[in-house]
Order: sequence, then C-alpha cells, then structure tokens
Amino acid sequence: MEIFKNSEAVKSLNETSICIDCGAHIGRVSDIFAGIGATVYAFEPHPQVFAQLSKRFEFNPKVHCIPKGVYNKATTMNLYMFKYACDDELFWAQGSSIYATNKEIDNLNYIEIEMIDLISFIKELNVKIDILKLDVEGAEFDILENLIKNDLHNSIHHILVESHENEILELADKAAYIKKIIAEKNINNINLEWI
Repeated sequence: MEIFKNSEAVKSLNETSICIDCGAHIGRVSDIFAGIGATVYAFEPHPQVFAQLSKRFEFNPKVHCIPKGVYNKATTMNLYMFKYACDDELFWAQGSSIYATNKEIDNLNYIEIEMIDLISFIKELNVKIDILKLDVEGAEFDILENLIKNDLHNSIHHILVESHENEILELADKAAYIKKIIAEKNINNINLEWI
C-alpha cells in the first residue's frame, strides 16, 4: 500500500478530487484518498465488510459509503464467498466473487447482493473523476467494455483495475478482448496491473 500512496495517481489528488472506490472492502484505499481530502464514493456489497467501512468513515462527510456492488447494469447477483471465509469472513471477503466458477471460492456459500449500473452512476455524477479503482471480483472487464463503448474512460484521469482472469478462467477471452481494444485505441489511463 505504501507504493500506491507514492504513485503518480495518488500524488495527483487534492481536496477537489473525486475518487470512486469499487470493491472498497474495509476502506484502505478509500482512506488514502480521504486523507488527501478527496471526495470518495466507496462501494462495498458484503454486509459485514460494509459495516466496518461505514464505521471507519462515519465522521467524514466527503466519503460516501454505498452498500452495493458495481456492474455494467443494475441487477442482483450472487456473491460467492472465498473458500476460507469460514475462518475469518471479514478478512476473506476480499476474495469473494460473482463467478461460481472462480477456483478460489466455495460455490455453496453465497449471499445475494444488489448491483448498480456504474456507467449510469458516473454519468449522473457528471464530473471529471480523478481515480476509478475497480477491484470487483470478475466484473471488471464488462465494466471496462461499457466505459470504453460510452467513451467515459476519457472523463476519468486514472482507472486502476485489479483483474481476476487468472482465478476465473472464463474471463480469459474477455480480458484478451479488452486488452486488445485498449491497445488499438491507445488508451493510456487504464492500468490493469496497479496492484
């Protein structure tokens, strides 16, 4: 996390910055943004984790904690728990996935979560976004495809993505397709290897 704090993306932030943290977990990344004074929209769909996230920022009016997941459309989905979640659900919630085929999850242990349409959310904000962080356990490539299709990637300075195609094999083709589009369009603000 120390390397991230000193990254170009974080160093470019100030008190007028807008950041969206998708898959905020307990708020470590949101805390970095908030520490600079940025306005933060932190999405976390796991109820127990969200309780910790919202408690962490309960006295910071610039951090808006939202108990939902993000996707390329508004819907409900199953969130499958990491295979070791029974040992420490709060910690292992960061390994959850919307894909039952993720080789790291227990496909018999899941909860239903509400997903918002991230593209609509960004359009409704109608502001320049400094950082969009996507750690969304498999939804990242569908979201990126719609961001690019709607030309919204141009209204975001840095898009930081933790991709999951190594854990979710069915994402391999979609990941290759998105990487090809990024290269063909010479898109330089999407970082698929930020962490």
